[in-house]
Amino acid sequence: MDKNLDADYRSLYKECFPEDSEKCTELMLGKLSLCPLVSLTENGEMLSALRLVPKKLFYAHSVTVIPHVVGLGTPVKYRHKGYAAALLKKTFALCREKKLPFITLYPFSHDFYRKFSFATVSYDYSRVPRTDATADVGDLVEKYDAFHKNLDYGFVRNEEDFGFYKKLLAADGEDFYLTADGGYLSPDEYLPPEFYTGSAEGVMARIADLPAALALTGVSLPFPIKVTDPFCPQNNLVFSLEKGKLLPCDGYDLEVDIADLCAACFGKSRLLQPYFPEKKGYLADKY
Repeated sequence: MDKNLDADYRSLYKECFPEDSEKCTELMLGKLSLCPLVSLTENGEMLSALRLVPKKLFYAHSVTVIPHVVGLGTPVKYRHKGYAAALLKKTFALCREKKLPFITLYPFSHDFYRKFSFATVSYDYSRVPRTDATADVGDLVEKYDAFHKNLDYGFVRNEEDFGFYKKLLAADGEDFYLTADGGYLSPDEYLPPEFYTGSAEGVMARIADLPAALALTGVSLPFPIKVTDPFCPQNNLVFSLEKGKLLPCDGYDLEVDIADLCAACFGKSRLLQPYFPEKKGYLADKY
């Protein structure tokens, strides 16, 4: 990592996320310093930047590492000039080149990211009262694993992950607490004891490399489709689909936007049902 870029990103992060306490900021920057940085620079100045945090996604009985966008920021003096949009396009291209199936993020604005063909694939839960009993790392891993046991997709979490989240909370005098229903609660998330569809839009996903994403699904279609992607022209393909394998062809029966297809991959679109069946899943990670 270029030390100058790393220092510039530290300054940018502090400018863009001033609501975080100093302790939380240092913890986050320490973690993010280990993750790939994608940035736009001009004349030695950082115009916009983000970090790609590797996440283990379990999907269709396998685990795939995908990038999760965290800490996207643009200096105040450079906002509303299209730099964040250019940064996202650069990120999409990098991820597609690496044949990564999906990119995920927890948005500050779902409407903003819908403009870049992200689709909501997870729904958060309304908060419930907590007990006075704190949850240790072992409790959290046990409840998290039990919640996800019969789901079709989700992020893998381990003791190290929960240990970091507890450090972040402790920096602000907070913690994870057990809830009366058997789940857990923190200022950042509530996880019930069993899955049900939440009521608030949560994590969004976007297809990065179309063949890689569809290969994970293993889906077949009885008719050819045309996929349109306004930001990744390499994903603009016409094909038939057989057990997740793209078979190029000339004509098509249905045109599908890349965001609709992403939603279908997670069972969140009626457009291609029943070929892309409904899926049960929850993506809990914000960062």
